[in-house]
Order: sequence, then structure tokens, then C-alpha cells
Amino acid sequence: MLSKFVAAMMSYAMGFLAGAEAPPEQQPPTAEADQAETRPADPQTQQTTDPEAMKILENLEAAGAEHQALRAELKYEVIDRLTGDSEEREGKVFFRGQSDEEPEKFRISFRTLRQAGGPRIAERVDYAFDGKWLTVARHRTKQMTRYQVVPDGEQARPMELGRGPFPIPFGQRAEDVVRHFHVSTRDRKEDEPEGTDYLKLVTRDEYAEQIAFTQLEMWVCEQRHLPVKLISRDKNERITTAGFEEIETDVELDDDIFHLPRPAGWQYSEERLEQSGGPQMP
Repeated sequence: MLSKFVAAMMSYAMGFLAGAEAPPEQQPPTAEADQAETRPADPQTQQTTDPEAMKILENLEAAGAEHQALRAELKYEVIDRLTGDSEEREGKVFFRGQSDEEPEKFRISFRTLRQAGGPRIAERVDYAFDGKWLTVARHRTKQMTRYQVVPDGEQARPMELGRGPFPIPFGQRAEDVVRHFHVSTRDRKEDEPEGTDYLKLVTRDEYAEQIAFTQLEMWVCEQRHLPVKLISRDKNERITTAGFEEIETDVELDDDIFHLPRPAGWQYSEERLEQSGGPQMP
């Protein structure tokens, strides 16, 4: 469960967390992609994956299944290599995994912003996913937008890898990860987080149209098997780094955390799936 949350964070980092005002349209999966998503992982693919990398993935999967909820401090940075622009945010994240009664949910609350190496200022931005709707609240401009992610009457899993608006590489079976990515590992370098295992994921060609990033690096705690740092590179030459600190697992999270009320006097808008003709990626 935790692993899925971390990957979701990376998806958002490559989308509107960097400041985009509206979500770009994502093409629906092709019939060939649907077939590829549902067929079992190729045993040969698993056999040719680095055994050490597979072990890290399996430990990550087991830790995700063990922990149903978490909160953590988040340090986030995105660098646009084409323009040279950069943005740093700090805040807190909350995640609650899927159960028999409830879908998975998360909340991201940013408190500060620093742009292009300038001063750090207070700027609150909230993102809340309640299992169906993603709500974005920009407090400085008093704007709130709700994006429908899951169709009415469906129990979809929008954070599942290769489906819907969120291309998620983790939080599912290790065999699913190696089906979508070339996975490798190496020894930790001196300037990298201590006590971590390293993973590198490169998107396989057959899934390049569905997955926003081309490469993702992850550092996973050797003891708890939880990710503490991620770096992704996307198709638009953006490099996104997310660091997770003070991770608390199996915490009690009230349902109100994942619902943002509509403040009086704010500009409000709502985008349903039928308005756009298909899923949107924030």
C-alpha cells in the first residue's frame, strides 16, 4: 500500500504539481495495451531480471501489503531542463490503502514554495483524492478544482500501473513491475541515502505511450523496505525528486483528511469524465 502511494506521488509530480493550470489529456489505452495489461507476466522476463532487484521489489511489495496507512514529511523538487526553471515545495503526505469497503485515498498538503533558488515563502496547496475525485485547492489564489478520476458506478483502480490517469510503477506485484519496466540495481554510492537499496526502472517500449516517465530511480530502506527517495525523468525533460522523512506507518487517519470542503468565496470548477471524453491526467 505504501509503495503505491509513493508512486502516485511521482505521477502527480510529473503533472500539475509543477504548476500546470489544467490537466493534459491522456489517450485511452489501445486494445493491444489492454491485452498486454491482462496477460500474465512473461516467466522469461522475470528470469532475466536481476535477482537482487527482484528481491528488493518483493520486499517492497510485502511492506506495502503490511502497512495500511501512513503519514510523512515530503520534500519535493522539479527541475525543467529545457527552461532552467526549478521549484521546491515542502509539506506532508497522508495515505490510506484499499480495503474491502473503501478505495485507496491520499492527501498532499504543501506548506512552502521556493522558485529558482529564491526565498522560501509560505504557499499552501492541497491535493486530496477520495477514491473517485481529485480535489486541488490553491489557497493563495482561492481556487478549487475537482477532477473526476473514477467513472460513476465503477470500482476502478485509477492508481494501477498502465490504467486510467495515473501510471503507477509500484504498489502491486513485483512480477507486474518487471512486465512494464526493465529493472536493475547496483551498490549504493557514497552521496546517496545511507542504509538503502537502489532500484532503477526504465519503461519498456511497449508501454511508452501509457507511462509518463522514461526512467525512475528509487532508494528503499534496507530495514523497513519503504522508499525514502525517488528521482524521475519524464518525456518533457523534467527531473522530479521526492524525499520522504519521518515516515509513520499504521496511523489512524480520519476520513475528513481526504475530503476538501468548498470554501465560501472561492473560485470553484469541476471536470467530469464525460466532459472530456476520457480520463484526464492532472
